[in-house]
Amino acid sequence: MPKKLLSQKGFTLIEILIAMALMAMILTIIPNPFQSSTRGALEEVSGDLRRSLQIGLDESILRGSIVRLRIDMEATPAKYVVEYGPKTGLILPDFSVYNEERGLSIRDKEALDKRLEDLNSQFQPVTEFSEEESEVNDLVTIIGVATNIRNKFINDSNAAIYFYPTGEKDSSIIILGTDEEIVTIVAEPFMAGVSVDYHPIQSSDQDELDDIHQSKAKEIYENWTAGHPLQ
Repeated sequence: MPKKLLSQKGFTLIEILIAMALMAMILTIIPNPFQSSTRGALEEVSGDLRRSLQIGLDESILRGSIVRLRIDMEATPAKYVVEYGPKTGLILPDFSVYNEERGLSIRDKEALDKRLEDLNSQFQPVTEFSEEESEVNDLVTIIGVATNIRNKFINDSNAAIYFYPTGEKDSSIIILGTDEEIVTIVAEPFMAGVSVDYHPIQSSDQDELDDIHQSKAKEIYENWTAGHPLQ
């Protein structure tokens, strides 16, 4: 008696489409190690800086003195620390003078540096926060910082955001970047919390990345400063 031939059946189109959809879902769930590391580093640094801004404001109110978040972009990697000043006798200088420092004479520049040195000597780290300066993750660059009392985009030296016992703080913007994104942290004088925005970028090499960082940061700064005139 002839044997029955077993039917040989392939996959249907619907089954293939379902399998492809499942594979796509799995691939989206599995993170790209490189992408997750840069985004994770960026979120870590931005989160620490946001906490530093809140700590600075809280400490100023509790201590009854001026407190600042100082960011050192001359260091490699960049560093930042929350510092407090004396309860009385501290007078902040006219920071607008520093915007014209390139046109100053040597004597005036030395006098300006002395005033800044005297100011810095009056601040001490908030040890409850950190006794040492915090270092920025190597994957993240602090592109620049600006405040309404300085009205200048600072990207190669020390910048400071000041907090006052009245509950006020400087209007400020901190711009961070990786090779994939730029993030801005914006704080307003009497508003609780900060606003954070992400801007995707693309680059092929380090030189191009530096140019993209500075170009995009300049654009962001100009848009920000239009609504934050010098005090």
